[in-house]
Amino acid sequence: ILLRGLVVCYAAKHLATMKSTIFFVFICAAVDGSGKHNFFPQKMTWIEAQAYCREHHTDLSFVGSEREQKMLQTAAGERFLLGWIGLHKDAVKRSVWKWSGGGDSTYFNWAPNQPDDYRGIETVVNLRVDGKWNDANPSILRPFYCFTKHKQRYRATIQTKYI
Repeated sequence: ILLRGLVVCYAAKHLATMKSTIFFVFICAAVDGSGKHNFFPQKMTWIEAQAYCREHHTDLSFVGSEREQKMLQTAAGERFLLGWIGLHKDAVKRSVWKWSGGGDSTYFNWAPNQPDDYRGIETVVNLRVDGKWNDANPSILRPFYCFTKHKQRYRATIQTKYI
């Protein structure tokens, strides 16, 4: 899954014998932090929502700043709506919160007294209607937010002939 700051390149070459023709093609996809958040009102468990987002978009939405938090508000029609985001507890280090697409969270927008891990089963996060975050039971049915990564493609062709 591609999230933030990744460059993928493919290089192909053709070398002909004798009269020497050299042909190189480089194709790169530069993936930066740009993309779009979408709100989906149909209710799913956190795992079902994650699978849906990964199949049809990139992943459940991630939030790395206040600016990205506001992008969720925009996705829901200029208001915050209850819904899953991609934050979950690390399976090994239970005090660490990770994004579904990878990486530890460094930005948090917890509601007061959150996370509280009520009954020891709140391992994922939903966005509340006030824009704050709440840890929750992943088996609850909720709407959700998906993130779609925009890919920028570059193509450069270099051809050199030797006679």
